[in-house]
Order: sequence, then C-alpha cells, then structure tokens
Amino acid sequence: MPALTNLGSIFNNCASLKSVPETFFANQTEANSLTSGFFGCAALETLPAELFKNMTKLTNVASLFKGCANLKSVPAGLLDTFTEVTNMTSLFSGCKCWKTCPTTSSKHGKGQVGRLSLRGCISMTPIPLAEKLRLAGGRPRDLERLHAARGGACGLLPGKCEKGISAAYIFSGCTALKTVLQGLFKDFESVTTISQMFLNCTSLESLPADIFDGMKKINSAGAAFSGCTAFTGESPYTMVQDGEQQVKVHLYERTNYPDIFGAKIFTSASSYKDTFKGCTQMADYADIPIPWGGISDGTKAKPTLTLTAAPAEGKEYYQLTGIVKSTEMKSGKVLCTTKRCSRN
Repeated sequence: MPALTNLGSIFNNCASLKSVPETFFANQTEANSLTSGFFGCAALETLPAELFKNMTKLTNVASLFKGCANLKSVPAGLLDTFTEVTNMTSLFSGCKCWKTCPTTSSKHGKGQVGRLSLRGCISMTPIPLAEKLRLAGGRPRDLERLHAARGGACGLLPGKCEKGISAAYIFSGCTALKTVLQGLFKDFESVTTISQMFLNCTSLESLPADIFDGMKKINSAGAAFSGCTAFTGESPYTMVQDGEQQVKVHLYERTNYPDIFGAKIFTSASSYKDTFKGCTQMADYADIPIPWGGISDGTKAKPTLTLTAAPAEGKEYYQLTGIVKSTEMKSGKVLCTTKRCSRN
C-alpha cells in the first residue's frame, strides 16, 4: 500500500475482519487521519501491539474502533505514538466485549479528551494503574466493571491536556460511579466543554469541590450532571478572591466573574440547559437557577410563612390559612399532603 496522509475508513464496516498484520501500517509515516479506520468491524478480535508504531503524525482517530463489538482487549502501548492526536471522539465506543484496558505512557497530551471514548464498553474488568475513580456496587450501564483509573479513564485520557477542548460524555451512563479522587482534571486547562460529562451517573454521590479549578475556560456544560439523583454533596465550585474575602463560585455563578472565567461563557441557553436536572438531593440545589436544572428564580430574600387554623363553619375539621410574605418573591409552589389519623 502506498504512503497516504488520509487513511480514514480504511476498514470501515469490514464485518468479517478478525485481525490485522502488525506491519500493515509500517510505511504510513505521513498519515494524519485514521478516523473510523476499523469502524463497525464487528468480528475484529485482536490487535498487534506495534500496529501504529510509525504513525506519529496522526491527529484524528475519532471512532477508530467504534462498533468493534468482538474486540476483547487492547495491547499495552498500542496508543503510545498518538502524541499529536487532537480528536479521539468515540475511540472505543461500543466495544462490548472489551475486557481489559491498555497500559499507556499517557503521552498523548493534545487530545480531545475522550468524548464518548469508552461509552458502551459493558464488559470492562479492573484495569492497571487503578487510582482515580471509585465505584459503587451494582451494574453500571456503559463501563460495567471499571474500577479505577489514573490520568483519566485507564490512561486513554491524557495526563496533561494541552490543546484538547472537549471532555464531554466521558463518564456518561457510568451508573456505578460513586465519586472521583482529586486531581483527575488538574491539568486540563484548555478544556471548554463538559456537556453530559456525568449524565445519568445515578450512583454518583459527590465530587471534589475543586475538580474544575483548572478548567477556567468552560463555556458549555449542558446536562453535565443531569440524572445524578444520588448526588448529596455540594456541586463543584472554585474559591476566588472577591474584594477582601474568598468566595465559592459554582459553575452557574461563573458568569459573575468575567475577569477570572472570561466574558464569553455560557452565552447560549443550550450551553447550560439542564446541567443539574434531577439533582434534587444536591446540597446547593435550591440555589441552582431554573435554566440550569435547579429551582432558584434568582431571588435571595427568604419568605416568611404564617399559618392560622380555625374551625370551618358547619364542618368537623379545621381550615388552614397560609400567608407568604417576601420582599423579592417572584413565584412559588405549595405542596400539600394529607395523612389520615386513626382513632382508637
């Protein structure tokens, strides 16, 4: 095969392909794209460790192994030459039989950090360098037995993201994920998108408050925590200097500090829509604005509620009357419940 720069879709949907010779890409030293290279190769079972050894100029490997439903493992070091990669979207998405994760040197430091990289890997077992994630019991939907990782999910996320802009979907649907340890995104300073990052992580209980401290350029977070129904901690925040005091600044408050987080963030409704939808147990849920998925209408003054009870005329029960007063109240909801009392 002659040397090419674009090898995109080279084996796309070769449904009967089971293996590839280790030297197949040996002379492809100038290739910059291998996007969808093995997309839909449902019969592919193994990969040689040095398959990409000479492909040091690759920048786009999006969907490279997407849909390789029979791929059971990836050899250590397979991705070590991906030092210039900027897009690894859906890299292993849908590898349903993948049981082990490669040990890598985490050199691929420019990548679009794993948008859907591991989604659908429902058979994954514990992986090397297990340090960053912690799972609850139960059956996760997408990363079924992923126990932990260092430097991002099993080394596929770069330890330092110099040019990557998207961290969207990384843990989407990891229903057993309970928390992550500090420092997971410490050096991801260029990331701007975290949309659906923890979408439907129904066991997620809390996160380090400073998990996004190094990500001051975030401008899109739609549905990032949507469906995190078990989250009881406070949503992530960054401590900043405001005058003479340090204050917490949550994601939904960043627009109030343009000097720190930029003036052009969360400019469209879709960029923050439903970020915290369904997170009703979250400690600061009452402060999260309605468009962000919370219940706050922007007012701060606390209302007062006065209840009075008087016998209802001609009835055997009392009538309750409630009066709500507030200097800022725009709207409100009243929840009334009844409980039947038994008489002896």
